[in-house]
Amino acid sequence: MVRPLIQGFDGEYYQSFGKHANCTLEVCPIEATIYKYNPSKPVNTALAVIFGLIMVGHIYLGVRWKTWGYMVSMILGCLFEIAGYACRIVLHKNPFKFIPFVVQTVALTIAPIFYTAGIYVTLSASISHFAPAPVQEAQEVGKHDGGHNILVELPHEVPLGLMINHHVVRSVGG
Repeated sequence: MVRPLIQGFDGEYYQSFGKHANCTLEVCPIEATIYKYNPSKPVNTALAVIFGLIMVGHIYLGVRWKTWGYMVSMILGCLFEIAGYACRIVLHKNPFKFIPFVVQTVALTIAPIFYTAGIYVTLSASISHFAPAPVQEAQEVGKHDGGHNILVELPHEVPLGLMINHHVVRSVGG
């Protein structure tokens, strides 16, 4: 999909989005961006810092309680959130940049997959801990362990998230 050229303030024509975008805020109106607004630097900085603090909390609690699978899932989720919001901070200066747009879209879409994986690990551990004896016996027969199932789930969920992002980026002209 070829996006139409935008006439800049100087009368020249510019590509506003995609790999070959050459618009900047100095020559193109903000309405020509994919967002139609300029991402807020203070808000995105605050969100990146909040997720950084949450990650520190998860590291502390994960080490203290030895919940390694949950901790790793939450750390990866927080890292993707931080990367996404960091790219939005970069987009504040020039919202026409293509690579930060793609990275923030992919990172902010994939991050919840890791949170879901962490919750899945916790749910499995909770069922094992609180289940009555017949359920525990059935679990022993099936050998279902949430810590090992996460290794099966993530390789399926991450490519799915990337595929969805690929289609989103293609639909907006990337």
